[in-house]
Amino acid sequence: MTFDLQFSVQGSEPTPYLVRVGTEQGRVVAECTCRYGQTQQGRRSLCKHRRAVLEANQKVLKDPSTDLNALRAWIVNHRASVDHLLATKAAPSRAVMPTLPSRPHAVRLSLAACIDIETTGFSPRTDAITEVAVALFRYNQDTGQILGIVDLQSFIEEPRVPIPPNVARLTTITAQLTRGRAIDWDSVSRIIGQADFLVAHNAEFEHRFLSQIPDLINTKLL
Repeated sequence: MTFDLQFSVQGSEPTPYLVRVGTEQGRVVAECTCRYGQTQQGRRSLCKHRRAVLEANQKVLKDPSTDLNALRAWIVNHRASVDHLLATKAAPSRAVMPTLPSRPHAVRLSLAACIDIETTGFSPRTDAITEVAVALFRYNQDTGQILGIVDLQSFIEEPRVPIPPNVARLTTITAQLTRGRAIDWDSVSRIIGQADFLVAHNAEFEHRFLSQIPDLINTKLL
């Protein structure tokens, strides 16, 4: 069918809705591009946008006054049919409520640990560990996102062999700093025991030294 007039009506969305009015077989008909107006129920009743047009409500119409005057004249010419349509009750708003997103699944959390060591050299047979630092952290199993540090410990130990000057300059760990100190391996083991796995900057290097400590890392280091 051909509509007589059309108007822009500002609704809940950024883009205005289009409302068109006309007659069909002697009765007034109105259509709206809003979400409710596109439903089967919405085609049989009135949304607030069509009601605003049929009432010539200038507060919601976005058209110039000349179009508003034309609308008022059109309403006068079809007064009885317009009043009959305005008497139609709109369906409850819940009929056009958007479908809510499904509830997200629970976040799966777990623990892992990062471990780092300093040594007197590269060989676990002739060199010794001078420092161990370990951080236990919580992470999201699904995304891998680190969510926070749970425990953080660092221990220094006096090695059984001298610390070469070049290593002392590199690590800033000197013989004077380590004198009389020992690593608390029980605390290191307690932290590691809570982790699903261990990570390290140079895992192969750490593994060569830490595997010398009985029952410490087993197969947890990646």
